[in-house]
Amino acid sequence: MRKAFLELPIRIALTEKGVRLFLQSGHKVSQVRLSDGSLESGIVMQPVNAQALQGMICRAYVSKVEVARTEFRSHRPELIDLNKLIVYALLYERFANHIHRFLLRSNFIIQWNEDHPGHAISARSQFSQLPVQQFLSRHDALKGEVVGAILAQSEARLQAGNGQGLDAEGLKARMGLERRFLDHLHPATWFLLLQSGGGEHGQILEAIAKLLAKFVKKVDVADCLSFMLLEMAAYEESAKLQVTARRLFRAVDHVSLEDDENLRSQVRAHLESHHDYLYLTWRIRPGDLPRAVRPALQVDLINKCYDFHSLKAQMDSRKRINGREHSLADFYEELPESHTAGEFGQYYLSYLRQACMDLRMPFDSCVNHVGPENVTVVSLALDMK
Repeated sequence: MRKAFLELPIRIALTEKGVRLFLQSGHKVSQVRLSDGSLESGIVMQPVNAQALQGMICRAYVSKVEVARTEFRSHRPELIDLNKLIVYALLYERFANHIHRFLLRSNFIIQWNEDHPGHAISARSQFSQLPVQQFLSRHDALKGEVVGAILAQSEARLQAGNGQGLDAEGLKARMGLERRFLDHLHPATWFLLLQSGGGEHGQILEAIAKLLAKFVKKVDVADCLSFMLLEMAAYEESAKLQVTARRLFRAVDHVSLEDDENLRSQVRAHLESHHDYLYLTWRIRPGDLPRAVRPALQVDLINKCYDFHSLKAQMDSRKRINGREHSLADFYEELPESHTAGEFGQYYLSYLRQACMDLRMPFDSCVNHVGPENVTVVSLALDMK
């Protein structure tokens, strides 16, 4: 992330776990109304402490993150950072949960449970925070050695594969990223890992290094998703400005609007006064919920689009997703040839789809039209195994 604080007005919906933590810590929790009209227990932040927000997502305290703006053009870097911190947080969380479950299946834990049936360790086990932290403080040097051993295996694997095209700086950055993944392991996981010892210890570290390599590769999807979101936002922003300008000033063409900053400012001021916003909403599924509930991450771009009916009519005979929604690929194909957004949108969509396919991350996209107010919802959904 480029900045420690993001200058964006962000609404955050908390999970039940997040609400409990905030109330127990003496923090105020408000009722936040989101773009779909729902009232959620949450908070509003501006500016946003990027590290704090990422930590909240890693701990499964956040269910939704939403930004409402009349335009996104002036905040593209912040949107990229926000999207990347959310995707990275979900990957950190999934990796930490995966490693913890892996350890619970290890021979070390199986043997412990056989020897201590009254103190068996399982996924439901609750570890007292203070004893765990005291243990980790006493064994901080050992923890450093384990981290070094895992990273050494990763570096050796990369160098054996000719560094996967990485130069010295790239390799350093890769090792730094892998270290951040390890930093997000649960304290309880470290508590178990540092006590594993024995002949199985080396095998456990090797397995962790392999899993780490798989998860680190998945961060590439964060950039792909960011490019796609920016393209979607640019198209919807342009459409909203043009439609509103024509309603306000009658004869206004696309070129005039793009070249006249004063005109665009008047249109944006009108939209602001009427609370007519574009919304970007990240819907997050905590890792402890089953995949059948919803995808790990769904990003919705919501816009009141006044000329969507004609496009929707053209698409009625096209392929539908889940029997009720139109694919985003169909949306771009149906745009007139004069829309450069169609060409760029298809490019970034194929780029994102291919990346998800290569990483075995299920991906879907759709465009939907809902309600009597001509609301367009463009959705991108991806899962993380």
